[in-house]
Amino acid sequence: MNRNRDARFPYGGHVRAYRLPVTRVGTLSDAVATIVRNYTEETYVSQSELARRSGISQPHISNVFNGKTVFTLDQLDRVCDALGLQLISVIHEADVITRRD
Repeated sequence: MNRNRDARFPYGGHVRAYRLPVTRVGTLSDAVATIVRNYTEETYVSQSELARRSGISQPHISNVFNGKTVFTLDQLDRVCDALGLQLISVIHEADVITRRD
């Protein structure tokens, strides 16, 4: 696991909850998928590239991003590692978002 994170973000990575769509995020899993999807779009990482880096199939990533399924905790950890994010950061932001709504 890559421990070299951006020092500007206490939990690592560039998780930006304010960039979430205006629509209501219902569950923690929805919020996690939105955070990861937004981050991949901001950093120009394609689903295919994320699949290659994380070892998770591109169709599964697409299904998560489209709300058809969810990442397991192990898969989310691999995705976060592939994107240079810390798992706790993504989960914390998702929790904040779901409580805000």
